[in-house]
Amino acid sequence: MVLATSSSSLAAPSAAKTGVVVVNTRLAYGGGGGAGTGIVLTSSGTVLTNNHVIRGAGSIRVTVPSSGRSYTATVAGYSVSKDIAVLKLSNAQGLATVQTGNSNTVEVGDRVTAVGNGGGGGLTVKSGKVTGLGESITISSDGEPFNGNACGDSDGD
Repeated sequence: MVLATSSSSLAAPSAAKTGVVVVNTRLAYGGGGGAGTGIVLTSSGTVLTNNHVIRGAGSIRVTVPSSGRSYTATVAGYSVSKDIAVLKLSNAQGLATVQTGNSNTVEVGDRVTAVGNGGGGGLTVKSGKVTGLGESITISSDGEPFNGNACGDSDGD
């Protein structure tokens, strides 16, 4: 998940983690599981994550690392082709939301900070740069679209 952009500096790692959650799944078959991250879009528990994180899940648990609180989640919408999914957390309220930048000021080459949970080993922070603009997504399960855009590439700097 790409969280912060700046043409001159990276967001501090702790600030970059605000509004980031850990997504853990149990597959509906074979007893396996998956792990990833998501970003909190609303304080009432709307979370954006990747479809590959939740695909095939029989159950989804989302944990807020800063508080340790864990929530059951349901899939509100997804796009396989865009690898994106929207989750709704049960009984969530007062969650810190992710702080996003102004996409009108982002340029190819701008530095970004990405936070992830690759392999389920906990949150890691990486730097990178914007590699493309103008990519849009639309997800809808109830006639209410979520429109957004993000493109980034972690280069390990």
